[in-house]
Amino acid sequence: MNKNESFIELITQKKLDGFVEQNIGFSSNIFMVFGLPTCKVKDNPFVWEKKTSLCNLTIQRHPKYEIPYGCYARMNQIFIDTEVKTKSTNVIDVGQSFSEYMKKLNYNRGKANKTLLKQLLNYITSVIRVEPVNTSKSHFVGLQTLVAKAWDIYFSVENPDQLMLK
Repeated sequence: MNKNESFIELITQKKLDGFVEQNIGFSSNIFMVFGLPTCKVKDNPFVWEKKTSLCNLTIQRHPKYEIPYGCYARMNQIFIDTEVKTKSTNVIDVGQSFSEYMKKLNYNRGKANKTLLKQLLNYITSVIRVEPVNTSKSHFVGLQTLVAKAWDIYFSVENPDQLMLK
C-alpha cells in the first residue's frame, strides 16, 4: 500500500461484512480536528479550501447554507462520524425532537441551540473533497463525498420537546 492509499484508508471505511451494500465514508480524527474552519468564513464563499503538506481539503457549501464552522459544526460532525463508525450504518438517527438530539450530543439547553441546528444543516448539506498531495503526474487519488444524500429534519429550537412530524 502506497502513501496515498494509506491516506485514503484513514478517511474511508471499506465494506462492512455485507451488512451495508455500499462503502461508508467517515471523517478520521485528523479531519475532525483540522478539517472544518474554526470561525465563520468571510463572505461565505461557495468553496473553501485548506491546503497542508499532506493533503488538500475542499468544502463546497449548499447554495442556501454556509460553509460549516466552529465547535457546533464539529460537535455535529463527531456525532455523525461516531454513529457511522460504531453502528456500521449510513442512516443516522438524530432523534424525534431537538431535546433528544441534544441529549445524544450530551449538550444542555442553552443560547446556542439555534447555532447547533444551523451548523447541522450547514454540515450535512456540504460536499467534502480530500486529495493527498501527490508528486506523480500520472497518478490521481482523492475522495469526494456528500455528507448526506438525503435529510428529513424538523426540529423546533423554540420548543425543543416538539416531536418531528412524519
